[in-house]
Amino acid sequence: MSPATAYSYLASKDHLFAELLWRRLATDRGPELPNSTATERLSLTIEYFIRLIQQAPATAAAATKSLLGADPQVAQLRPRIGGIFIDRFREAIGDGADPRLLDIVSMTFFGALLQAGMGLGSYEECGRRLQDAVAVILKGAG
Repeated sequence: MSPATAYSYLASKDHLFAELLWRRLATDRGPELPNSTATERLSLTIEYFIRLIQQAPATAAAATKSLLGADPQVAQLRPRIGGIFIDRFREAIGDGADPRLLDIVSMTFFGALLQAGMGLGSYEECGRRLQDAVAVILKGAG
């Protein structure tokens, strides 16, 4: 596809990367969750997302940069992208998930991804640290 054709569908390079991330997440079914504890299911979900991101770290870094920008088309995708992550976290935690718990888990997750995108650690390290954080958060919530 030529750049001219691409820009007839997309407003900018940032819009392209955000759209790629959104489409990847929107078409992905997520992990099969076992009948186990909320901590184990949430840990599995986060591990799944980290592996998904690790498959294309350059695209993930570009999407992170794009999502932090001011492009109005990207601004429309931000809640959709975030919503997919939060919906998967809600599903992993189970029925009656406390909205505060979902907020803390999502902030921790997005903060870890931002740190990895800034080069303050690899996505693999990010995943290990997130697993520890989830265990601590859910231990306190239980």
